[in-house]
Amino acid sequence: MGQTLLIRLYGVLFCLVFALIFTGQVLSFAGHYRLLPVLAGSVLVWLAALWLYFRRAPGWPEQAFLPPATPAAPRLDALCMVLAVLALSSAFLLRLALFPGSVAGNVIAGDALSYHFVRAVELVRSGTMWDLAIAYGEYPAGYESLVSLGVLLTGTVYPAGLVHALIVLLLALTLALLLRRYTRLPAALALLLATLVLFIPDFFSQSLVVGKNDLLLSV
Repeated sequence: MGQTLLIRLYGVLFCLVFALIFTGQVLSFAGHYRLLPVLAGSVLVWLAALWLYFRRAPGWPEQAFLPPATPAAPRLDALCMVLAVLALSSAFLLRLALFPGSVAGNVIAGDALSYHFVRAVELVRSGTMWDLAIAYGEYPAGYESLVSLGVLLTGTVYPAGLVHALIVLLLALTLALLLRRYTRLPAALALLLATLVLFIPDFFSQSLVVGKNDLLLSV
């Protein structure tokens, strides 16, 4: 049950991030980065990606996670899942989502304010990725297209906290599923261990700055 939940949640988030970045890249390349095309395109690509991801083959993606997990006591398994969810949400996801009012905002802002947010706001203002007058304007809008969607919807960069919460959640699920794939650990314990890894200061901070680019590139 726990493994299926993690796999399904990962697939939904994986397809969502792909849809948002793909739609943002295509529309900004064509010079039509506007709210309605972005929303419509993102939903259509997301639905298509979900269909392809979960219909790739009978049993996919569960069949990729072998060998079977070592049986765990139901209460212990439930306890691990509760602890993982509480730690992940309270220590990371909630704090990131409350940007810029949380202490996590101090980690985000240093890198983002230099050029990422500038790139995102300029993408909304101009509707195209071909504005090379700003710093790092030649870079394709990957992560920035996620922030740009928030700017389109709210007129501010505050939703960037939700973007980083999404990235960290995707990272935690990725680590948990890697543990699950190459060990016999139950899914709940794998998620708890993955969450504990995020408490390593340098690991977590890099997932918010340079490391997030590597993670999104791998997606």
